[in-house]
Amino acid sequence: MDSKSLASQLLEEVRKDGERPAIDRWKELIARGAIDEKGRVLLRAPYPMMSSKRKKKSR
Repeated sequence: MDSKSLASQLLEEVRKDGERPAIDRWKELIARGAIDEKGRVLLRAPYPMMSSKRKKKSR
């Protein structure tokens, strides 16, 4: 598979997803566990991406 066909397939999928109603995309995020019903984010970043406040001190 060449990079142009892969890019075109990706663009097509993004376009299809954009055509779906927002409520369906919202419900999928809730079902996946990414957000709760109020829209609060439930997923945590991997350890290297955490801010310095959340890192454990190694002293």
